[in-house]
Amino acid sequence: MMTEETTDSRKYATQMEVLMAIRERLIAQVPAYTPANCFILDQPIPEELPIGREACTITPGNGQFVESMFAGSGFNTLTENATTIVTPLVRQVRDKVRTSDRALLDLSDGLLQRKWEILRCLLEGDFDLSIYQETTKNYRWLLREQLSIRFADPPGFTQVGKYKMMGMSMTFNTPFDWGLPPLVEEPDDE
Repeated sequence: MMTEETTDSRKYATQMEVLMAIRERLIAQVPAYTPANCFILDQPIPEELPIGREACTITPGNGQFVESMFAGSGFNTLTENATTIVTPLVRQVRDKVRTSDRALLDLSDGLLQRKWEILRCLLEGDFDLSIYQETTKNYRWLLREQLSIRFADPPGFTQVGKYKMMGMSMTFNTPFDWGLPPLVEEPDDE
């Protein structure tokens, strides 16, 4: 758990840092997810995945820039009200009777169990989404506001490669201030 002594205040971030922090947290706190089945991708449901029984994708979602803040201070306040989409996928065996209810309801590896684990992982405790900075030996908060869930799509079937998968996309609010360097070095006034 972070304390005042070990936490730097919120600073600028990049969308890449936000996506990587979410992936790291999912791998650390959801036992089923590993670097081999939890991916940052360009779309929630890819055409192919090197998967076994299940996988999870993390994707940048829609974002909206706060024009009034940028107009007032430029790059110092380039805020994006961004979203991040987390999509758990579980394999559906088409030939077996009553497998869709198992894929949805199973307490060990069902889709609703993964939804609960993802919500608990991302929304309990460190809801500001922080990363550890080796250089300062402190945690740095990435988000402008609390990490929160916006909505979850209903479960649905999709084809991923040769496998039929059941998935559910969950969209999280991940607003942050872009860390952009100045385009032109400004001379000192001194």
